[in-house]
Amino acid sequence: MDIVIKKTKYSYYYEKDSTEPSIIVCYLLTHIGIVSCGLSICSKRDTYDETIGKAIAERNAYRVLKGRSMKPILRKDAINQLIKTQCPFTKRGEIRMDLSFWEQNLLFKNKEPNFYKKLFLKIIK
Repeated sequence: MDIVIKKTKYSYYYEKDSTEPSIIVCYLLTHIGIVSCGLSICSKRDTYDETIGKAIAERNAYRVLKGRSMKPILRKDAINQLIKTQCPFTKRGEIRMDLSFWEQNLLFKNKEPNFYKKLFLKIIK
């Protein structure tokens, strides 16, 4: 089955005193309503580069769509960044069924988000 991406959106998580995001999340919406998320964590030792961060997050989101399992994040400094920025993810990528209000607004705006969820559940059955 070919995966057709209908929409790509990014969200950013910042630490309190920073002007550069330390975590970039990529949301991919497919033509059949599957939403996958990919995560990119910028290390404190790295220089911030938004294009590299977006590319890593998008790559992780694609990997999940293609069926690869993503391991949980285990590095202590990365876990601390997730906690400080209040990022809700624990893996580098995952498929989301229940979207938060903010995620629904980001991806669907004026469309009914449950339409895509219902479509996805019909395909599984």
